[in-house]
Amino acid sequence: MTYTNEAAFLAAISAPGTDSFNDLSLLFMTSPLSRSAGSYGYMASATNGFYAGGTTPDLWLGTNMAHDPIVLGSFTGNVYGLGGLFFTTDNLGAAKIGNITVSVTSGAVTASRTLTETSIGSFVGFVSATPLDQATITAQQPLLGFIWPTINNLTLGGASVAAVPEPATWAMMIVGLGAIGASLRRRTGSVGARFVPAP
Repeated sequence: MTYTNEAAFLAAISAPGTDSFNDLSLLFMTSPLSRSAGSYGYMASATNGFYAGGTTPDLWLGTNMAHDPIVLGSFTGNVYGLGGLFFTTDNLGAAKIGNITVSVTSGAVTASRTLTETSIGSFVGFVSATPLDQATITAQQPLLGFIWPTINNLTLGGASVAAVPEPATWAMMIVGLGAIGASLRRRTGSVGARFVPAP
């Protein structure tokens, strides 16, 4: 499932954790980076390394080369949901309007979403029925000039809490199934007690 509303995405996952990237201290960083979002761990990689965009105290993770995608993977903690702010920047790491494609993979299934004319508030999130393996963020290069793929406030989450009934719901289901079983037994008993006289 794909979400462009952050509140709806957060409601669809459990135990969310966010990586704000505000601890990035160098403009250029080698790849891969070992990162965490709450209790979840992950690796971020880019062929030619990373560049910290934005300004203190709000820093963003972008690539050093415009054509390199950001690849997120090696998730720990069973990540079922991935969302965040995905946008494009210029060569100095400042926000620049552009298009960006975010893809996530779980097993043999891949889901993608292209965000057009992005800003620093462009959100997309994905929720899967099975744990995620990888995410790829790619800037769609314009005819003139270059733009860099950039992430802020990456949020990872677990399986939806809605998939697991609460204890009270389980109790009601058990009582209901018991009542159905009892009524079927009574019905079977009354049919079995019917007397048919011999001719």
